[in-house]
Amino acid sequence: MELLEPEVLALVVAHGFDTLSFFKLRPDVDHLLSPDGSALLGYAEVGRTLLAAGDPIGPDDAVPALLHHAREHADARGLRLAVLGASERVRPLLEREGLRCMYVGDEAIVEVGEFATTGSAMRKLRKPMNRLEREGWTVQARRLGQYTPAEVAELEALSARALGGAPERSFAWAMDSLRGEHQADCIVLVGRDPDGTPRGMLH
Repeated sequence: MELLEPEVLALVVAHGFDTLSFFKLRPDVDHLLSPDGSALLGYAEVGRTLLAAGDPIGPDDAVPALLHHAREHADARGLRLAVLGASERVRPLLEREGLRCMYVGDEAIVEVGEFATTGSAMRKLRKPMNRLEREGWTVQARRLGQYTPAEVAELEALSARALGGAPERSFAWAMDSLRGEHQADCIVLVGRDPDGTPRGMLH
């Protein structure tokens, strides 16, 4: 994995504001800076399309110039410009650049403080949850930086089995690696069977 460019990491840390911002740090995401260097667009070239990953990152007043720059960058290379996972915040700016916006759904957000598994509506969730607990399955939440190299390798093997040899393709909303100091504070949830073997994880 290549080292992250310091200015890219600095912009994400300073201006990342939503659940997709961090994924611009994936090594397979290219970066386009605004003319003044204050805003960032993460993208990949897919076929003949410059596909941006989520909203641009940077001060609000720098985003319009960045999107116009992205349009010119794509046009100069004979590419179409598209954005995957754009928010309502940037929709007017995208439309100003000639893009048509389509609604494709929302992220599911669980309010942890108010969430409960009681009541008849939660029976289908509560029943398997209780069974797994009786059988000795556990779930552990830890920061990635707390794992030893051997434990990280164990989770990487689990991920590789789950992917079945295919690469992680969700470049706009998932990381493709457990490596890198910039991920030390990331939370990893690991489900383990009664023998302590990891069987599933969320990163």
